Amino acid sequence: MHLDPLVPNSLLNLLQLASPVLPVGAYGYSEGLETLVDIGVIHNQTTLHQWLEHQLCYGAIRLEAYVMVRAYESYGKGDLDGLNYWNAWVSAAKETSELRSQSWQMGNSLMRLLLDLHPPSETIRLLSEEGTADLGTGNSGQEFTQTVSENYFGQRSSQENVISLQDVASAVGQPCNYAIAFGIGAAHWQIDITATVLGYLHSWASNVIGAGVKLIPLGQTVGQQLLLALNHRLTLSTEDVLTLADEKLSSCGWGLALASMAHETQYTRLFRS
Repeated sequence: MHLDPLVPNSLLNLLQLASPVLPVGAYGYSEGLETLVDIGVIHNQTTLHQWLEHQLCYGAIRLEAYVMVRAYESYGKGDLDGLNYWNAWVSAAKETSELRSQSWQMGNSLMRLLLDLHPPSETIRLLSEEGTADLGTGNSGQEFTQTVSENYFGQRSSQENVISLQDVASAVGQPCNYAIAFGIGAAHWQIDITATVLGYLHSWASNVIGAGVKLIPLGQTVGQQLLLALNHRLTLSTEDVLTLADEKLSSCGWGLALASMAHETQYTRLFRS
């Protein structure tokens, strides 16, 4: 049996992009959880699970994931103005300066990482090597790029519509939000959009659960039980994000905003504000 060579690569790229060891500083933030644990709102496995479910159903993470999808689509269409617009939009949607600073720090770090991983000369070389590799059809480099676009964007893209990460970084500018950088990275690596949203939400949930395990505290096994129990909700939230229209964007996570503002003056802290 011969696997499509594009599929394993896209899966590995998604695992790398959503990995908890990705050097963007996500482990340094609790996203308000430290305050909620300190005041006793979240104090065990059940209350943490309820909070995670609420955030995935109604909270700001849904908006983040939706904006990530818009960044993915804008990159695929070569729409630099769209990338700039959604980056500004998600910055304005942040309810506190702490949450905004987190998104900017992580987004800037991810964009720098993507640029370091794919300098212009290396990107050209990789496309050339992939295009001349034995894929069973003898594709040229241009045909390979078009095949990738057909498989993952659902339509044939002309070579003229391909934009570089350097162009994207310049268009978005700084600060760059994490959702924007994640969408750009996923689109650049040609990862399926449904898998990308699942990976984005799963990465978020893993990070928050990891913070909860340290803060409440909980055992590592309990943390894995929580993550497994969220599988159905992560799937439903992914479907929701992929079908949302711009005019339906909303969130009801006021508890997160209050917890984020209170974290700055908390007596002791393990995580960054």
